[in-house]
This record gives sequence, structure tokens and C-alpha cells, in this order.
Amino acid sequence: MGLSYAHGAVQWLTTDAVGTTYVVSGLSFQPKAMRFYCVGIQSASDLTSDALNWNIGLGFATSTSDRRCVASHSQDNQAAAVCAVAHRSDCVVCIVDGTPADDGRLDISAVASDGFTFRVDVQNTQQHATVFWEAWGGSDILAAATGDITEPAATGNQDYTVTGSFQPHVVMFAGSKQTTADAASAIDSGIWIGAATGPDALGGGQYVFTVNSDDASTTMDTDRYGVVTGCIATIVEQGGNVDAHAAFTKFNANGFSLNWSARAVTGRRSIYLAIRGGGWKAGGYAIAAGTLNATATVTGLPFTPVGCSQASHGFGSQAGTTSTTFAVLAFGCFSSTSSRRSMGAIDEEATANSEIDLAVDYDSVICYPNTTGAPPGLLKAIDVNSVTSDGFQMIVDTAGGASTDVMGYLAFGNEPIVETIGSGMVQP
Repeated sequence: MGLSYAHGAVQWLTTDAVGTTYVVSGLSFQPKAMRFYCVGIQSASDLTSDALNWNIGLGFATSTSDRRCVASHSQDNQAAAVCAVAHRSDCVVCIVDGTPADDGRLDISAVASDGFTFRVDVQNTQQHATVFWEAWGGSDILAAATGDITEPAATGNQDYTVTGSFQPHVVMFAGSKQTTADAASAIDSGIWIGAATGPDALGGGQYVFTVNSDDASTTMDTDRYGVVTGCIATIVEQGGNVDAHAAFTKFNANGFSLNWSARAVTGRRSIYLAIRGGGWKAGGYAIAAGTLNATATVTGLPFTPVGCSQASHGFGSQAGTTSTTFAVLAFGCFSSTSSRRSMGAIDEEATANSEIDLAVDYDSVICYPNTTGAPPGLLKAIDVNSVTSDGFQMIVDTAGGASTDVMGYLAFGNEPIVETIGSGMVQP
């Protein structure tokens, strides 16, 4: 059976009361690990908006009792920025407002042999949301677990033990500036997403993209940062450059290690999803997003991709810890050239009132909304052009701006297990 993968969407409406369920069924496998994300726009077809709030949610799950999520909020059309972040260990997606108040929680209530069930635990009172999901299963997946890690009090190497004490082959990360578990805070809307499949020297790879909007700023101050040399990063409170950065160093027999080259706020929370089994490769590629039909090709994967998750911040890879203005974050995935989906969000820089632009797109893997027009339309869209025996090619379907954007990818497929303990590789 190898590694199996599926992706899809549910429409979470403000009219859906507590106890409402959305059933995902008909998969050819039982999900063993899942990822969830939203940006605050809702539609079952392509849509953009410049009149909704930024509500980015990122979550992981392996069962009805092992799940967690983080959230970021920035309110549209405010004279002073209204921002917040949240962390939960009792649901897969949460929505928060700037009060900060709990505006909605979506959980999973069952995992079946061919799917799973979402359940509304707290009614979404703010705005509708499309929630994308990704699910992995099959005989190749031997173990999976979610967990929390916190920003340490000192720089240097830190070891992390995963629940079940197994050696992972991939770790996905997400985080916010929240320091307290199962709580929300009215602070900057900092949030990040990353992944790692091992040190570059051993043929692994990693990436991280992070954004921030300064809470209470009367002239909007928003920033972004992205590199393929780390898996966790956050931007300093009240704007500026990166003040915390961690790079993946190795898989251990019972977990993984990170090297914190910078840190600032002890206890800021990241969540992770660790998976053992299957073939995984994280990395990055650059694409000329301002040139229509420009392509970028990833080759040399040790497996044929079953699918691929991607993320970006619509800019080139930054040097050191230097961020750039405009908070931009985009997510997407594909399982073939005809089955893909994406979301994008922009929190505009230097405007008098806050300006939020959102997009959901079912014809691309990465999309960014434009910052003009009502609705704004798409500024950029990058699609999968082909899938090969050892990689894939991406193509610019909608061109915008002049930058060559860095994209983070996490590709996966069938592959025999290769251990990567410490600095060596051992075939079991």
C-alpha cells in the first residue's frame, strides 16, 4: 500500500452551531497524520477579498486525542492595528479576535477506515472560513505524533522527544507568538510555518516562512521572512527583523534536534507533527513569479512524488535575520496536475487603516491576492506543470511583481526507511 495521500476542503460557516459535523469519507486509506489550514476566506470556488479579517489557522492531528493548532488574527479596516494570536491543544483549527476572544474551534471527532469527521466545538462567530486538509496513511506510515516545543532560554542545540519515542523521518512545524498553552493574547499577529526532513549535508532539507503585523500600530507595520536554512523563525515584537531562529540538525532515536542560533522570548510556542515511515524531502526552489509561464524544476528525489505541500511569502530568500515589509503568507498542495489547491493572505504595509487581502484558489499550488481592486483578484499564481519519476515542475500561471520568489516544498512518496541518527545514515 505504500504511502497514501489525499487533500480536500470543508466550508466552516458562522451559521453552523456547536455539534455540526463535516464528514470526509471515501479515501482509500485510514488517515494516520493530518494537517489543516485556513486564512479567513470561504468559498468552494476561486475567490478573492479585500474586506475580510486575516484569520490564519494552522493545525496538526493524528487522532481525536492528539491534535493541536495555532492561530493569527489581524482585523481589516482599523485605524490602529487590532491583532492577536492563539494556541490550542484541543482542536485542529481555532479562530480568535483582537479582544482576544475565542471566536471558533473546529475539532475532529472520529477517524474512520476511509476518512475522518470534523466537529464544531465552538461556533465560529466571526466570519466563514474554508479549511483545507491534508491526510497521510498507508502501510509505510509506522508512527505519527503531534507535540509542543517552546522557545528556549538560551541559544544552542536542543533535543526534543516525540510522544512514543520514535525516530521521525519528517517534522512539520507551525507556531505563533503565544507563550501560554490553550490561550489567546492580544499581541502582534506573528505566525510561522516550516518543515524539515534532515540536515542538508545528509540530503535532507528544511524551510520556514514567518510574518508579523504590529498590534496597535496607527500606520500599519507588517513584515515577512523566509529561508530554506531553518524550520522555526519569528519576527521581533512591534516589528523589525527576526529575533528567534532554529535550524534542524538531526533526527534522534526518540525525536529530533534543533540549533537555536537566536532567541528572544522564552516560552513562545511552536507545534509539530512528526511522522516515521515513507519517503519525504523538504527543500526550496526559486521561480520568476513576475514572468508568465516561467518554470522551476525540482529533480533528484529518491521517490516518485505521491503529493507535495508548499508554502511561500512571495519574496526571495532573505539574508541572515533581515526581514522585509508586507506580511504575505501562502499555502497549497497537489497530488497531480489536475488536483491542487491554495490559499494566500496579505496584511498590507504603511496604510493608514489596516488592509487585508485574501484568496482561495483551486487551480494553483501557491496564490497571492492583489492589493488593488474590489475584489482584488490574484497578483500571482503558481501551478504544478508536471510530475516526474523523481520530481516535479512548477509554472507561473498568473504573473505579478518583479521578484524571484523562494518556495518551500515538502514532497512525499514511497521509500524504504533509511535511519538518520546523528551524523550518519544506517540502512536497517
